[in-house]
Amino acid sequence: MTYSRIQQRALEVLEPGRSGDLYSKITDYLIAALVILNIMAVTLESVSDFSVTYASQFYFFEVFSVVIFSVEYLLRVWACAARSDPGTKLFGSYRLGYIFSFSGLIDMVSIIPFYLQALFPGLDLRVLRTLRLLRIFKLSNYNTAIEDLFSAIYEERKSFIAALYLLVIAFVLTSSLIYFAETKAQPDKFGSIPD
Repeated sequence: MTYSRIQQRALEVLEPGRSGDLYSKITDYLIAALVILNIMAVTLESVSDFSVTYASQFYFFEVFSVVIFSVEYLLRVWACAARSDPGTKLFGSYRLGYIFSFSGLIDMVSIIPFYLQALFPGLDLRVLRTLRLLRIFKLSNYNTAIEDLFSAIYEERKSFIAALYLLVIAFVLTSSLIYFAETKAQPDKFGSIPD
């Protein structure tokens, strides 16, 4: 096999499976299962009894997951150069197109907290570690529903802006009415409109 054929085959295996490609389907199922197990692990790790009792198991599972997700990410960055769709290029590069795509950003952001924790062990990165939950969006690679939702939101953005504008007006008006109606009866609770 030539270099370009290996790259093309890696892309085919990593992309959501086609009905006839066994390796692609297996990869899809394994990545989806790992994502689901990660969400379960993050959730269970938040329970103090589990967190203390199974701390080493959670850590080793996280290391295993990050290794798999990192290899997957690097392979995707490498293999995406085999694409032929010009719509996936960014500044003339398929790799930049992938790195800054929704999927690429989710893939990157879901592994970064682990590496930051490894580089800066004294830092409290609990908030960043919750970014591991973003791995659930990796499942959207295998379902077009999320992409369809974002597309619909983008197409209806003017309607959403108008609705937000009306919501702000309604909020200010009702806050003002409540203030004027209740300020004399409960001055400690309604001292001003923002209260």
